[in-house]
Formats: sequence, C-alpha cells, structure tokens
Amino acid sequence: MILKRSFNPYSIFTFLLLTSVVFSETFFMNTSLVYLSLIFFFLLINLSELKFDNFEIISLLLLSIYLTLVIILAKNPISILNNFKYYFSFIFFIIFFKIYPIDKNFIKYLKLILIACVIFVFLDAATINLFPRLELHEEVHTAKFFGFYKRPPGFAGNSSVSSTFILFAHLILIKVYAVKFKKIEQLLIYLSIFLLFSSTGFILMIITFFLLNYEHGKLSSYAMLLLSVVFIFLLFFIIKNTNQVYAQKISLDYFYYVFQEKIFFINNFYLGREFTISSNQDLYFMKKFINVFFNVEETSKIFGDQLYASAPSTSGDSGLLGVIEVIGWFGMICILTIVIAFTKYFKNNF
Repeated sequence: MILKRSFNPYSIFTFLLLTSVVFSETFFMNTSLVYLSLIFFFLLINLSELKFDNFEIISLLLLSIYLTLVIILAKNPISILNNFKYYFSFIFFIIFFKIYPIDKNFIKYLKLILIACVIFVFLDAATINLFPRLELHEEVHTAKFFGFYKRPPGFAGNSSVSSTFILFAHLILIKVYAVKFKKIEQLLIYLSIFLLFSSTGFILMIITFFLLNYEHGKLSSYAMLLLSVVFIFLLFFIIKNTNQVYAQKISLDYFYYVFQEKIFFINNFYLGREFTISSNQDLYFMKKFINVFFNVEETSKIFGDQLYASAPSTSGDSGLLGVIEVIGWFGMICILTIVIAFTKYFKNNF
C-alpha cells in the first residue's frame, strides 16, 4: 500500500479500530465484536467505493457458498459462525484496506498503540507477579520460570501472539514507513519481549534485530552478523544446559517435547496412521488432540470436523496444524484463493 500525505477524515476512527483490535483480548474488553462492528460500519457507509475485479468476486462467491453449506449441514450452526470469525476475519481487513488509505495519521496511531502495548506488557507482568489473585486474563498461566517468575499473556491474551505483534509492528514501521524510534523506546520494546518469555518471541527478536541492522556491503553489518551467529550458539548452549523445571520455554527439553508433539500430530492425523501408544507421552498427546480437535463421532474431509462438533474449534496448541481438520479442504481452498486474489500475487496489497 502507498503512503498518502493527504489528511484522512477517518483518522479518529482508525485509532479506535486499531485500539479495539489490539486490545480485544484484554480484561477490559475481551471481545472481537467491537472492531468487527467498526469495520462493518465503515464498509457500509463506503459501499460505493468498493470495487472488485473478477478474481476477487469469484473468491468471495466461493467463500459465500462454503459458509452457506457448512451452516446448513452443521450440527451446531452457532459454532460454525465462531469458527468462521476465528479463521476468516482477516478477509474483512483485506477489504477494508482496499478503500482505506494508509496516511501519516494511521502510521502515527500504529506507533502510539505499539508503545501502549509495550507498556501494557510491563504492567501485566508486574500485576501477575505481585498481585497473583487479580485475574486479568481468561487464560491463567501457572508455570513459573526460574522458580519465581510468571510470564504475562500480554495485550493479545497469549505471550507468543503479543510478542509477534510487537516485533512485526516494530519492523514494519521502520522498514516500510521509515518511522524513527527513540533509543528508550527500542529498549522498552526488546525488554517487553524478555518479559513475555516466549520462545517464538525470542526467535523472532533475533530475526528482527538482524533485519533492522544488516546492510549488504557494510563491514559493521558483517560484524553484526558474526555476533548474531555467536549469540545463537550461546543461546543454544544455554538452553542445552537449562533445566526445564526452571525455564521450560528456553530449555532444550521443552523444544524436544514440542517437536515430538508436532510429529505425533502429523503422523496420526495427516499421514493416516493408526494410534501407536509406546509411552506415557504418546498417551498424553492422544488425549490432548482428541479433546481439542476430534471429539466428534463423524468427520468430513471437505467441510471439516466442525460439521459434527458441538462447540467451536479455535485456538489451542497445534491450532495451525489443525486448520484443515477443522474447516476442511474446501475452507482451506477458500483461504488460499482469497489471499492470492486480494494480494495481487504479493504486490501492492501484500
């Protein structure tokens, strides 16, 4: 999208929209209906400006057919709507940005909200560790790292999602829109990632730091690359010698456990193997995945297990691996078709 310099009359609306999206999982909001309602309202009053090419129309018609069929065939239509909101809400944002210009106000608000998210992480960490009886989130983390520290879920209600947003927003603002951050702001951003204590966040932080500082041909960049490699080896040494009891998210045992969990999932649900229980861990994995995704008597490869489930199938561990199992191959084709149609093969709208 191209950065426009003209004043945008919807700037306040944008601020409210971004705020309601980013903080939708916090204790004082805890709903996605606010930002979805704002987007619907915006699209409704700007219907005349909406224009779709043939490929985009086909992708939307395909999605409409899919949604109609799963609602008609589903055992619990309400759960289908919840699944649709979880897996397909990004479409409303894609359509929104077809007619909404990215101006200076939008970038300014995005930076402001990013800093607010970082501050929230600090307040969240302090509250959870100093006032454990205060329940600020629906999901309560009980694991203690180093024997005393509880990581906060952050504004997104999940430490990995919170850290991912912080790092990607920071990267996009600098690389795409050339936004300047003060040194204290950058320090707070990286410290918030440490407070969130997410292995995903740590990996992304290393990648982000490298992308922000590396310039081809500069000696300092090559020195920074060498230091990054040394840091990765140092990090590997730390996790190899860290007891999972004290720091589960950065221990080698934890990474190995997660790897085994994903392999078990792929073997038994995508490669079609029968359950082979050879350890207590395999038994735990089986119970875990059945309860999360497959607690139904019937399945549908085309429309997913959501047709026969009595409750929505969203989120949870291995949520990404289980997308096809939940929404079916038809749903996955709809997602891919819309992404390709509306991003114009990864050009301006990417």
